[in-house]
Amino acid sequence: MTALLGAYGLVVHGAPTGGRWLHEQDVAAPHLTMAAGSVDDEEVVGEGRAVLRTRTGRLLDVRRSPLTVRVGSPHPAPDEYVHPVLAGAAVMAHHWGGRLALHGGVVAGAHGAVLLLADRGVGKTTTLAALSNHVAVLADDVAIVGAGAWVLAGPRCLDLRPEALPLLGDVALRDPTPVRGGDRLRVTLGLAPLVARVSAVVHLTSGPDRIDSLPPASRIARLLEHVALRVVPSRTAVMLDLLPVPTYVVGATRGAVGVSFARDAVLSLLDNHAA
Repeated sequence: MTALLGAYGLVVHGAPTGGRWLHEQDVAAPHLTMAAGSVDDEEVVGEGRAVLRTRTGRLLDVRRSPLTVRVGSPHPAPDEYVHPVLAGAAVMAHHWGGRLALHGGVVAGAHGAVLLLADRGVGKTTTLAALSNHVAVLADDVAIVGAGAWVLAGPRCLDLRPEALPLLGDVALRDPTPVRGGDRLRVTLGLAPLVARVSAVVHLTSGPDRIDSLPPASRIARLLEHVALRVVPSRTAVMLDLLPVPTYVVGATRGAVGVSFARDAVLSLLDNHAA
């Protein structure tokens, strides 16, 4: 029987890199077909179709039935289909399915997962790379959260900025590959569970090094800062499921010391909080 490969709870067809960086999905998972094509230059989000613009300015035409994504010109390099194109399609597909997409990463331990949220440039992916030698990294750029605070695993890779390498010290990086025109270095991740339940939420910020608990009254506002699809209504019910989850602000200074501090903070929270 052919393995059903994909990510974010989706079986993926049409990725030019084949099954590289994808992993086996549940037999009941929805199927997504990816292809290059022409896309109308107009962003729209509807119940059956959406045209989204990625952070790099590329347009994606996502259709709900059957579930497809057509990637507009200039067409991406083969490695870009797994990331970032697949992330954009997953955001829309799971919005239609009632889930919440957040710009963030996820790591999982034996008893739960930490949802790691941060603004761009703060060091989220670098921190995830530092964690990858200790725990399973479920997702790098997009966290898909469903009812009950269950989160889905993304592709088996993360994309590092080359300048982040000196900050990682002796971290063993698996199969580093230049991607996205050499702008990123793609690191292959190990196996991870298809789903995990969020046991703690971390908002990573620039230093000084610290860990502060975030009170419940402030949690929804902080989550809204990282919503990947800004439409009304948003998935409020899923946010309410995250409300009682212990939430922290972790400050980390720039540089290798800050990366190590953030890594150790997340590992400590994984040990101290069970889903």
